[in-house]
Amino acid sequence: MIGRRSSRRAKWSAVCSISFSYQGETDASGLYVIVTRLADESRGERLLVRAGPASLWVSARFQPADHDTERGTRVDFRGDKVTEQVGLFRSTLARFLGR
Repeated sequence: MIGRRSSRRAKWSAVCSISFSYQGETDASGLYVIVTRLADESRGERLLVRAGPASLWVSARFQPADHDTERGTRVDFRGDKVTEQVGLFRSTLARFLGR
């Protein structure tokens, strides 16, 4: 999962429905990246992403037989508004890996 919190540093956390917890801080530009292993049987698992009082549940959506396509999403936090933008995941990932 990749996303933007804001234009400044901020803390975030994510909790999987299978009891894993991740915590971190954005970089100076507000970017954060969460990397977790999703097995084929993880399809449909939910992840609660939280930054301050704002939060959003996202579900693992992918084709289990497709092992070539990156599995991920993008979640942006703007103030107290949270938006999942699946269509921006690949381009954001490419920019992140190109750093």
